[in-house]
Parts: sequence; structure tokens; C-alpha cells
Amino acid sequence: MRKFRVKLSYGDGEFIDKVVIEAKNEYDLIDKIKSHSELSEHIYSDEGLKDWHGGVMNGKFVYDEYESLIWESEEDDKIFYLALNEDIEFEVFKV
Repeated sequence: MRKFRVKLSYGDGEFIDKVVIEAKNEYDLIDKIKSHSELSEHIYSDEGLKDWHGGVMNGKFVYDEYESLIWESEEDDKIFYLALNEDIEFEVFKV
């Protein structure tokens, strides 16, 4: 298990919340955020995420419930962002 620090803030930088979550990997972290009592209220529903991140490729609708949500970060202290809401940043840091 790895520890991830997840920081939530609005696009203007206004702080919302910060938690440390233990997870096996990025996919497990996404599942834990979706079921977290406080964090889950800030994410889109599964259908909303599918509408936001899905697209058409070669005539077929394509959506990956995990890979579509992970956006790499080029900042040293951050591992990645999670695209779970258009108005709220989910930043994931090393612990």
C-alpha cells in the first residue's frame, strides 16, 4: 500500500480539503475517493464523468473509467491530477 495526499481546491486556488489515503495504486485511489464520505460529494457521478471524458474513436464511443481521469503533473512534488470535477482540482502528492 502507498500513501497519497489528496488536496482539493477550487480553480482560483481556494482550499477545500486535504486528506491522506492509503491505496494499492492510482485506480484503487480513485475508487477510495469515490467512496470517501467527504471527498465523494465533490466529484461527478460515474455517468457525468463518462459524459465529460468519453469520446468517439473510429466510430465507437470510448471511455476508460480510470485512465481517462488521471492527468500527469510536471511538478516535482505532485504525482498527478485527478479529473473528477471541472471546477475543483484534485491534486495528488507524494507522502
